[in-house]
Amino acid sequence: FRRVLFRSTFSGNIANGGATTLGLTKVGTGTLTLSGNDNAIGGANSSIVVSNGTLNLSGTFSTPAANGGNLAAATPNGTAPIGVINILPGSSVNLPGGGQNVFVGNTASTLGVVNQSGGALTIGQNLKMGSDTASTGTNYGFYNMTGGTWTHLSNNRFRIGQAQGGTGSAFLFYLSGDGAINLNIITLGLNDNANPGIDPGDQAVLYVTGGAITAGVPGSGGANGISLGIGGKGGH
Repeated sequence: FRRVLFRSTFSGNIANGGATTLGLTKVGTGTLTLSGNDNAIGGANSSIVVSNGTLNLSGTFSTPAANGGNLAAATPNGTAPIGVINILPGSSVNLPGGGQNVFVGNTASTLGVVNQSGGALTIGQNLKMGSDTASTGTNYGFYNMTGGTWTHLSNNRFRIGQAQGGTGSAFLFYLSGDGAINLNIITLGLNDNANPGIDPGDQAVLYVTGGAITAGVPGSGGANGISLGIGGKGGH
């Protein structure tokens, strides 16, 4: 893994030919900008993780479907776990595999923020705002989408809150402007998880003042057979 601490701009390629894992972890309060036309990270389970500070993405982040890899805002690393990802016009995030996700405030005692003002995201599995497993730590996630597109490829979930965070955990997805979300045959779930939830559950909000959310074929969305779920399995 390469760790970036200060204000830096990379305008070329980040790649390893797909032979082994090559991840990028952003730590420290500085700003990292990836502006190249193909900031590709190859290899099994290669990811971009913003533990602290800010990542500006105006180039491309892409991994092959077979190799996995994720995009994550906020993971603990021993310092203030506040991570911000700005997805800017002209950018592209292509994570087409069945195990590839976008994580926002996914781990305990973190704050994850994603601001998408443009660009195109193609995601193979989930949006996961909130913890996957039961946690006593309070975590927060905010996704602010004012432009660009988000396209899901698999029959899984677009999760705003996962019913697993500690007391006070809260998650907000705000859609406005001309942002466009194409969920295909996926469930949009508020406070939803495949695991049993904790009580009380997370505070989860989907706030829409503009843009568009396009569902798939009625009755075919996600494991629950619906297009919109509020308080899915484990939710309270």
